Amino acid sequence: MNKKERLDVMVDMETLGTAPGSIILSVAMKTFTLDGGASAETLDYHQHISVLDSLWHHLTSDYATEEWWMNQSETAKKKVQEGQNDALSLETTMLLIYELLTKWNKEYNLYLWGRGVGSFDLPLLDEAMRRVVGEGYKTPWNYWAAMDVRSIQNFCYQCGLEKKSGETPHDAREDVIKQIKEVQTCWQYVRVERAI
Repeated sequence: MNKKERLDVMVDMETLGTAPGSIILSVAMKTFTLDGGASAETLDYHQHISVLDSLWHHLTSDYATEEWWMNQSETAKKKVQEGQNDALSLETTMLLIYELLTKWNKEYNLYLWGRGVGSFDLPLLDEAMRRVVGEGYKTPWNYWAAMDVRSIQNFCYQCGLEKKSGETPHDAREDVIKQIKEVQTCWQYVRVERAI
């Protein structure tokens, strides 16, 4: 039996809440490899989601997150507002993601990455897909394949990797690219340290 190839996918979302069932303003997903080489699949996906349609699916917002958005840069707020002009329905977006991840989870050893995977990106994505798919829904990744950017960063910082400060754009596509670079930097650091 042939061993399945590894496939890493970074996920980032901008939302109006921090708990599962919150409105998702936009979602971005991008395939990558830890060492920066070629990935088994190529995906660079970014989509804004209709707030109105999300309300029809009973997704909610919370005041603390709305207040947080009010304190972000004008650029970040403008991107959110303009994103609603070409937003797709929650159903269209979540079905596309669900079908793609389900397919890849069968074909590859799929690893899904996010920042704070136990408490933010992946649980919110999982709940939004569940609401759209309905009966028979099954999370399209293995529980042990949820990878956390924060955890690997913290590990590397504790081991001596210099922490670089930088503003988070609060744009799902830009954040995905930034998070991939952070993970690849950590991976390279661990490999170099291990080789010494």
